[in-house]
Amino acid sequence: MAQGTPELAACHVIGRRAVVLATRRGVAAPKG
Repeated sequence: MAQGTPELAACHVIGRRAVVLATRRGVAAPKG
């Protein structure tokens, strides 16, 4: 399904980090 390429892996990790940071920011300071 997903090829084990470093580019995809890096993109996946960055995506997860971005989501975590976004959720943390949303919880800390929600955009009313």
